[in-house]
Amino acid sequence: MLLAGFLLDAGIEWVYDEWHVWGTVMLVLGNLGGILFLLGVLGGLLVPLWLIIMTLSLFGQGEGKKILRCWGASALAALVALGVGSALFMQSFGGGHDTFARGLEVPADRDFVLPRGMTFFQNHAPPPRVQQLLDRKEKLPPRPTHQAPGEPAPPLAAPNLDKLSRVAPELLHEYLLRALYAEATAPRFASPLLEACDLYPAHENDPQTHTRRAYLAENRVFSPEGELTEADYPVAQWKLPLQNGWYIAHAVSWHDRDKNPATHPDMPATLRWMDAALAPLAQNPTREQLDTLLPPAPQQPFLCLWDAHAGIYDMLIVIPDGYADGTFELRAHEVTTGSPIKFENNWRPEVKLGNVCRVLCSDGAQTVFSGDWGEYYGSEWEIWFTPATGGEPRCVNRQSFLMMGWQR
Repeated sequence: MLLAGFLLDAGIEWVYDEWHVWGTVMLVLGNLGGILFLLGVLGGLLVPLWLIIMTLSLFGQGEGKKILRCWGASALAALVALGVGSALFMQSFGGGHDTFARGLEVPADRDFVLPRGMTFFQNHAPPPRVQQLLDRKEKLPPRPTHQAPGEPAPPLAAPNLDKLSRVAPELLHEYLLRALYAEATAPRFASPLLEACDLYPAHENDPQTHTRRAYLAENRVFSPEGELTEADYPVAQWKLPLQNGWYIAHAVSWHDRDKNPATHPDMPATLRWMDAALAPLAQNPTREQLDTLLPPAPQQPFLCLWDAHAGIYDMLIVIPDGYADGTFELRAHEVTTGSPIKFENNWRPEVKLGNVCRVLCSDGAQTVFSGDWGEYYGSEWEIWFTPATGGEPRCVNRQSFLMMGWQR
């Protein structure tokens, strides 16, 4: 049992560091731990019985020294078993800790983008350098106040979105594309259209919409009653129609699965807050006006990172319309030491979204294995492209993000 415990404790860490097959590792760990547990229980039941029998037998023979040796060996075995059991318990439930980011500081001579919804734990206060990045991020306008409890919810309306979807639908596509680009590359950028967690402007050709709907359609949503797909959620298909295929969608989570957007008091305030961001463009729906609000659409592919949970990210590679055909690969490294960042690299097939762009969505949320919770570090992510016509892979874009890894 001692040898099995040693191999389990050391072997699991080695397999994880080499291949990061955590689901498989946990299965192996559970099976081996279960076997060792059963052996320990059987041993625990047999040892006292054996000890009593040996004590009575040796006492009758007058072998006092042997009795002491039996009890001493049993006590020593109990201590060893307790130590091994504690190690197995900590390995099973406490996990290991990755030293990748231990002692690293976020460099002060460059800016880093915070992934959308970056998780900060109360028991892991952001270090001073990270707090500086947080403080420098553009502050969003205050949300409108909700109506008093008991008052009927006002009608849902989005006049600016409705006007733009009617008179300039392609400009609205470009606005959201530019907003995604600014969020992924400008450290201080923030927008209510991207931050709104309950409602969002949606169109089948919008990259953000595609990412959210792809997740809902292909992954199961957890609820206290079990696992349900999007088809099981009538509210998941709720839409406030606009014009030319645009609509306001309701982002569903199991926390608000019973929330009716048409009557819930939070929704009108959120919609007004989001719609107000488009007022300047709605008043003057021209590309010249758009140029004053947001940077131009990029000529190269770019990466969006959205924090799904601490150290786990939804990833989206946006490819400009007309970009050459080929395959894309994502690479990343820590900026201070240059150490490569290990992460899941699974992608859904490339999708073309009308005349707007093409996108590559991560196949579910991707785990960043390098680092632990609360240990923030600067990272550089590279998009590598191999043309379909042949040739060597080349790096077509680099972006800097503030990261933390998944604490296993």
